[in-house]
Amino acid sequence: MLILGGLTACASKTNQQAPSPDWIQSPTRAVDNGYIVYVGTGEDSNRDRARFKAEGAALADLANECSFVPKGTRIEDRFDKTEGPLHEGYAKVALEFQFCEEAKKTVDPEGVRKLASAPMAEQIKKYQEMLGPGPDLEQVARAAEMEEVPQLSDPGPSSLHSDFHFYVVRQQVAYEKQIVILSPPSLYQPSAPETLAYNRAVVAPTQQIASYAAAHPNLQKTPAAWSTQVPRVRELSRKIDPHYQTPFRQPPKVANKSNGKGEGHHPQGQNPKKKRKKSKDYEQGN
Repeated sequence: MLILGGLTACASKTNQQAPSPDWIQSPTRAVDNGYIVYVGTGEDSNRDRARFKAEGAALADLANECSFVPKGTRIEDRFDKTEGPLHEGYAKVALEFQFCEEAKKTVDPEGVRKLASAPMAEQIKKYQEMLGPGPDLEQVARAAEMEEVPQLSDPGPSSLHSDFHFYVVRQQVAYEKQIVILSPPSLYQPSAPETLAYNRAVVAPTQQIASYAAAHPNLQKTPAAWSTQVPRVRELSRKIDPHYQTPFRQPPKVANKSNGKGEGHHPQGQNPKKKRKKSKDYEQGN
């Protein structure tokens, strides 16, 4: 009896989950001591996929803000817990503010590759493929423009007309730079067709993004995470295509290569932000 009771107590103690850290209830995005900090989560029936989705969600949000994930980005902390049949993964990603600003301003392919963390760009790509095909962001931007600027029968892409349009165009730029980062360097030589097409897709939008942000200080003081724009993207995608049902991911036209369940998302907790501490065990993008 005593032995059985002791074994039961040990088993109960072993199965007990670790206490949840405070940071998993933090807002999706915060700035702390000169660092931009993103918290992402992911759910899946598989623990490793849940962790992978959490990291991918946070990195994808960071890539939208900075136009790609620069070297120096680090995964500072991780946590996971089990809720019924699902695993919930959490990841905290941080980057010095100055590195993000430098990445935003870098347009030429060689400069982008020099500053970017290729391993983290590859991780974002795999995360996007795991979530499956997403909508055409160019069509989404045009649909939003037609709704928000009804006085124009055929509004052109020369300027940004709303915060939502701002985030969508920023994501399009991030997608173009991601392609450059993960492509062979020889593909983007000066005057090459790929370079010319890239410049058309990135140079003018980058200037529009900077101009719009300068005219709207709220986007610099309290910017939204890209993931918070996803519900509107889904809504517009269904208006464009009533049969649209696929999970959302950032860049379009990539085949689904995973049968994973669930998708990455982010907590929107309003708990007060605590002072950020460097983790003793973190991974840094190089």
